[in-house]
Amino acid sequence: MPSLGDSSPASTPSAGWVVRVLQWLWYAVLVGITAFCVTLLAVRYIVFPHVEEYRDDLSSALAKQLGQPVEIDRLATGWDGWNPKLIVYGFRVRSGAADAASPPVLDLPEVNLIIAWTSLPALDLRLKELALEGPRLAIRRDKSGKLRVGGIAVDPDQMGGDTPVVDWLLRQPHIAVHDALITWKDDVRNTGELVLDHVQLRLESRFGRHRFGLLGTPPTDIGSTIDVRGDLRVESTTSWEEATGKVYARVDYADIAAWSQWLPMPTIRTGKGALRFWLDVDGGKPRDLTADVELLDVKARIEPELPELDLASLNGRAGWSGAPPRRELTARNLVFVTTSGQRFDAEQLSLAIHEAKGNGAATSLLEFDRLQLAPLRELAAHLPLPEKLRTDLAELAPRGTLTHGRVLWEGEMDAPSVYNAAADFTDVGIAPHGDVPGVQGLSGRIEMTQAGGDLKMSGRSVTVDA
Repeated sequence: MPSLGDSSPASTPSAGWVVRVLQWLWYAVLVGITAFCVTLLAVRYIVFPHVEEYRDDLSSALAKQLGQPVEIDRLATGWDGWNPKLIVYGFRVRSGAADAASPPVLDLPEVNLIIAWTSLPALDLRLKELALEGPRLAIRRDKSGKLRVGGIAVDPDQMGGDTPVVDWLLRQPHIAVHDALITWKDDVRNTGELVLDHVQLRLESRFGRHRFGLLGTPPTDIGSTIDVRGDLRVESTTSWEEATGKVYARVDYADIAAWSQWLPMPTIRTGKGALRFWLDVDGGKPRDLTADVELLDVKARIEPELPELDLASLNGRAGWSGAPPRRELTARNLVFVTTSGQRFDAEQLSLAIHEAKGNGAATSLLEFDRLQLAPLRELAAHLPLPEKLRTDLAELAPRGTLTHGRVLWEGEMDAPSVYNAAADFTDVGIAPHGDVPGVQGLSGRIEMTQAGGDLKMSGRSVTVDA
């Protein structure tokens, strides 16, 4: 009989298996270190000393790929710690129709590529960092609507297609652009050239998440420095319809009339002041937009068939949400003054519209903390209101203030099938209309539905005008 001190026979094979695994791991580590050292030495003593010899071959290959003449002044090498570094000086792309004396459509005075060692196992060129110093980029839209970005043709209708260069850039962890100059020429709108100078860009990408920040200075007569930041999740250019995230933009001074040469301004045609925007993106489409505005001398047209609205000033916050089936417009501390002196304040106002589903009717909900009636008569002609409501406002000329208001209705605004409204009112008055006398000084609270209502009056004096 074996003694208690003897080892179990089953333990020996198990221990041998563990030892063999550790040995294989040790050999793998040694092989990996050896391969790394050999590659490092090969790059240092074989590849780098002959990089400049491949400059003309590289220029020719890129020219063939881009379909435009490509120039490279010089190639240099270096190290960033253990990472190889390639420096490209004087990289230029010229238009095929231009001579050598014309400005290049893409001019990169210095490009720094710090190569990551993860390129070896991935079998793909991976960069620790890509930095562009003082680049010059020309963007143009021809009369057919096609774009040329740095001499490269881009079809806006095919933006969701396969774009290997952009996908490769989105895979790089760090991209930095310093002191760039970008020009934009639009032959469709037949405008002059827009120049954005001192552009600074930083893009950080990790596992499909892309965070970026951009600063650029337009000509001083049309605006101050533009600040754009974003945090988006998108895997590649073929999946933009799945992009989600947030974008923020700010400009402390902008002349909207001047910017309208290059950007479509469907609502506000003129105005000068500061703007800030927050945009939420979901499914590749804008979902929520919030804007802080502080503008003077504003001319706006809400819908093409409505007359233009002239405002001396516009200040406050406005928001829009377009997530189906709900759409919502909001205003907070929004104040505007018309050129005739009428002032409108919206401390807290929202209009939510639920689209109709199946046989059900669309429903709308209007809520506000405080609403002045007098400015509505002047503003009604410029707002997308039912014609009957616009006519009644013009004839009755209501004045006074409504507070804590809530109006819910189903169907069209001028002929709702179901409605429920409630509000407090102070010093409300209307002008005489037909056989109905005018009245002023009404205060109280009103609640009403399609079946009836309740009116409560306060003890304030009321004046009746025949």
